[in-house]
Amino acid sequence: MPPRVARVKRAAVWVALGSAGRVLIQIAQITILSRLLSPEDFGVMAIVMVVVSVGSLFSDGGLSSAFLQRRDVPDNARSSLYWLNVALALGVGVALALLAPVVAWGYEEQELTGVMIASTPVFVLGVLGRQFEVASEKSLRFGNLVLIEFCAALLGAGTALGGALLGWQAYALVAAALVSAAVRSLLAFVVLAGGWRPSLQLRWSDVQPYVGFGSANLASNLVNQLNASVDLILGGRLLGLDALGLYSVPRSLVLYVQNAVNPVVTRVGFPVIAEVQHDRDAVLRAYKSIVRAVALVGAPIYAGIAVLSKDICHVPLGPTLPPR
Repeated sequence: MPPRVARVKRAAVWVALGSAGRVLIQIAQITILSRLLSPEDFGVMAIVMVVVSVGSLFSDGGLSSAFLQRRDVPDNARSSLYWLNVALALGVGVALALLAPVVAWGYEEQELTGVMIASTPVFVLGVLGRQFEVASEKSLRFGNLVLIEFCAALLGAGTALGGALLGWQAYALVAAALVSAAVRSLLAFVVLAGGWRPSLQLRWSDVQPYVGFGSANLASNLVNQLNASVDLILGGRLLGLDALGLYSVPRSLVLYVQNAVNPVVTRVGFPVIAEVQHDRDAVLRAYKSIVRAVALVGAPIYAGIAVLSKDICHVPLGPTLPPR
């Protein structure tokens, strides 16, 4: 077996195991929390997570994808990219903290203000270890990365459960996100850095070659994120947070499954495409293989979810949903 094929298969196995493990934790978490938190708590967090997801795109600026796409990144450029991401994350966090009262006013729910402000540190916590994770993905070294993600998800779920039992309501979910991001970045910094540390420099000349690709990636991801979140944005405003919470729980279950299936090929596929980006035919073959794999694996799973939707909603999540 050629070395590249062996590395790709090994990476795919690790990603598959990690995705399956995280999904099991997420399903167990939401099943338990649906019995401890109110639909309104889930509705509040659904709106906050839309804002956080969009903010995370701006805090990253598409630079992680640009770093992944470039095969050789000098240390000076890498350091400047790292600190630019930190600066963007700080700026996004401050901006969203200032906008929190406006969002709360728009949804006529004052609790959103506090929950949004409490969630803003997740931007900085997330970017502190992101570059080290991307470096591991670039080299198809997923073993330690998957273990880190699993540990972060497990500790985050434990935090959410503990917070719910203590009566923290929606803040239990905020605490879980913060703990998960902090653990993930800390372990990435310690385990994945390989001894490399960013130097204290931030020069435009270092990051300029990456901004074009990053900006295009940001625009694409932003459109996709808004398209995927429009149901939550409109649902919370038109139906209220209670109804949104009831809707968001089964929706999250479907997304957990999607996030388990797609990364198995996309997280491995993008670095592979980056390796052969100068060979147009090889890129085309790799892209076709990724699309085919996603369709073959995902289609039967989503069909099964559609057929068993009532059981999926009412058996594990019965207390949060109205009776049939």
